[in-house]
Amino acid sequence: TIGSLWKRLNQLGAEAGIETIRLLSEGEIKTFCQPKGKYPTAPKVKSSDFILSSEMSCEEANRLVRACNPFYGAYYEINGKKIKIFEVDTLACNQKRKNPILRFRDGELAATIIEDEEYGLMSGEKYISKLRDNLVQEKS
Repeated sequence: TIGSLWKRLNQLGAEAGIETIRLLSEGEIKTFCQPKGKYPTAPKVKSSDFILSSEMSCEEANRLVRACNPFYGAYYEINGKKIKIFEVDTLACNQKRKNPILRFRDGELAATIIEDEEYGLMSGEKYISKLRDNLVQEKS
């Protein structure tokens, strides 16, 4: 995930920074100004970039979820509500269907960690339990 990459790069960046300071202080690095000019930039990230679509393949959806974890969360609509998906799993690992099922072009994935505006961050299994509790309360 982007979170695990972030941790590894933080460590490498700290080590590179220490080494760079040492080399600069010893006069081992020649510095120069970047030439003026127009340089390409990455496109700005938009919230629409995080939407999970049923037209995606399971692999595309899994990659988007991993890319958005832990900072953004990929979005999926369940029962008319947008929820953030932070982790998915293949259905082979979810035989009992304990988690919300997300349908994609070539299959299904189980949402194992999600965030809902009403309930907050939780496991998919707990989310299903909360939905069941609400249905029971509405029928009473």
